Amino acid sequence: MFSTPYIPDLRGYIILIMCKLYCLIGFILFYAVKTSGQCPDPPVISLSSVTGNTCGKSTVSVIGTFGGRATSVEITENGHGQVTPEKSSESPFTFTYTPNKDDMGKQITITVTTNNPPGRLCDEATITYTLTISASPPAPEISLITQPTCLVPSGSVVLNRLPDQEKWTLTRSPDETIITGTGVSTTVSGLNAGNYSFRVTNSGGCNSPSSAEVDISSLERPVARAGPDKILDNLFETNLEAVSAGSNETGSWSVISGPALLAEQSDANTFVRNLAPGRNIFVWTLSNNVCPPSFDSVIVMVNVKKPVFPTLITPNMDGRNDNFVVRWDEMTGKTELVILDRSGIQVYKNMNYDNRWDGVDYNDNPLPDGTYFYLLKTEFGKAVSGFIVIKR
Repeated sequence: MFSTPYIPDLRGYIILIMCKLYCLIGFILFYAVKTSGQCPDPPVISLSSVTGNTCGKSTVSVIGTFGGRATSVEITENGHGQVTPEKSSESPFTFTYTPNKDDMGKQITITVTTNNPPGRLCDEATITYTLTISASPPAPEISLITQPTCLVPSGSVVLNRLPDQEKWTLTRSPDETIITGTGVSTTVSGLNAGNYSFRVTNSGGCNSPSSAEVDISSLERPVARAGPDKILDNLFETNLEAVSAGSNETGSWSVISGPALLAEQSDANTFVRNLAPGRNIFVWTLSNNVCPPSFDSVIVMVNVKKPVFPTLITPNMDGRNDNFVVRWDEMTGKTELVILDRSGIQVYKNMNYDNRWDGVDYNDNPLPDGTYFYLLKTEFGKAVSGFIVIKR
């Protein structure tokens, strides 16, 4: 009798193998699902600063970099100004923001986002920059300018329209003097002669434009200088030598002592005649019509010595004995000179002799060499006569 051979049951093995295969496939699918959202080289982005501030419409620049799988960035903002550029494919990159008047007093958010690079899915990188925009104060307003006076030798100016309810700094040009204060108005004093302008900086560090120019004029007390005293020998006329009046000043001479006569009272270097023997005193007065006038005096001393009547002149223009120069204390006021030749004929006459006759006739023609007679007669009735030799 034959026994039936043993045949193993393969169904269990097949089921076991299929179970292991399903587990392997499930693990592979699980791992694939688990790792499908990962990015091996994610985009990265950075900025040199993430906050900043500016004043008015001043432009702000920011530097940034990006890397990883990112190949470009896009730049957006929520303000009323302009960002430039709006995109960049270079790293490092720079963008600028120029505010608009509607941005003043606000915070603007500028967002920089990388692109979604190809390949496995990666998340974009994003970073924001917050910009605070402060309004610049207006230029200070010139309200009242006070010019220097004799009592207050420096000027001042009242400035309005300064930042209210905050501390400000005022800068004075051109000397860059700094003044601090509060309130919408201030007075700047102690201004010497010159031109000034002002700009204000508010508590946020924002500068205003420069104000209109303030012109402080020069005003100095007048100082009269009548010139040096003089000593004259047998001479009764001269020129006074005061320092002339300056800009916006007037000067005038007055006779304090003596019978002298002034040719021009307002001329600092006026001619004066009819001086008296001894002390002749004059005062030069200087005024600018604002300060009290200034006075200075000068003394002209006339020494009367023994009269001198030359007997010879040599009018060859060598600077010696060219003129008939008479020194006679009686020659005050007008003195008449008459020249006669040897036969008694009048050849020359001067009704107001000035010591300048050099041997000429009425027509300024040279007289021949020889002996002539002269007659000097003052307006007070005194007379003297003599002879004079002309020798060239």
